[in-house]
Amino acid sequence: MKHIFVFSGGSIRGAWQTGALLATLERLPQADTVVGMFGVSVGALNAAYLSSNTTYVSGVPTTIADLRVACTSLKVFWQTKVTGPRSLVNPRGAGELAQSIVAQGGSFTGWKGMADHAPLLQLYKTVVKHANIAKSGFPVRVGYTDYVTGRYSNKDLRTDATNDQGVENLVFASAVTPLIMDYIRLQKSGGDCARLSDGGLRHVVPSTEVVDHARTIIASGTPASDLRVHTYVCSPVTLPEWIIGTDRIGSHVKRPALLDVIDRAFSMMTHSVVEADLYMLDTEIAKLGSKLKVFQNPTEYLTNSIVSFTSNDVSRMLQSGYDHAKGAFQGAPPIV
Repeated sequence: MKHIFVFSGGSIRGAWQTGALLATLERLPQADTVVGMFGVSVGALNAAYLSSNTTYVSGVPTTIADLRVACTSLKVFWQTKVTGPRSLVNPRGAGELAQSIVAQGGSFTGWKGMADHAPLLQLYKTVVKHANIAKSGFPVRVGYTDYVTGRYSNKDLRTDATNDQGVENLVFASAVTPLIMDYIRLQKSGGDCARLSDGGLRHVVPSTEVVDHARTIIASGTPASDLRVHTYVCSPVTLPEWIIGTDRIGSHVKRPALLDVIDRAFSMMTHSVVEADLYMLDTEIAKLGSKLKVFQNPTEYLTNSIVSFTSNDVSRMLQSGYDHAKGAFQGAPPIV
């Protein structure tokens, strides 16, 4: 059996995704092989970590057992390194924000985002091994959006795996949150500059690329019935009522902070995009005759996924994701 793994966007809820993946990998036959990995936003960060911390042997397919070892390491990363908002971003002071808002020109630099993602970047550099991604025998694709053209792109990290800056740019182009973080600038030919940001603006689940890859695998001789697609959706199934701290936002009196408004806007947008992405993925994989398994976060664990979480929240999401996927397998026949 061959397996494709798909990781959606969803901010800090990537911890839930990790727990669900680990439970899946414990269930699957350990000798089965991995033939593709796709990620958007935090899913791109998880995919980069997993692919760079998997042991590859030239000419030998990567197995579920190999990926399980990397996922166990990813769980430890979430538990020990992601301890709160400041482990990922530094909020900008009032003076710096004011300077950013001023029209670009003179000594001002223009909008830089409400938070500096330098801590996340440094954390990424310590755990992701770009050279190892190049050894992968399967595509490791991440999705991002170009602010200038409005286009969504999805690129295989292996194409730039010998260039640390190239891989880093692609992963962070997918992961940085618009408005909250600065977009990634890439110089293009002719003097133009691409401004890349969260792939989740267009596709929270990279359905089109996954289906195209599945078609390629089947065309190369793999029976459709021998291909499995596993998708891990961080955002909750049902959009919850808007809560900040312990307060329900339902009156004219309560005025949420700007970050709360931005987080809520992304939650609403993400919910609609996920529904469209999953419908497309389910429809097209069924047409191919392969099997699709979707694990989606059943509830919301955070009141604000950007600035309001603790290490306890991360541990709770890891365990919840694990329990959710494990429960989905209980009573089911063995996967063969």
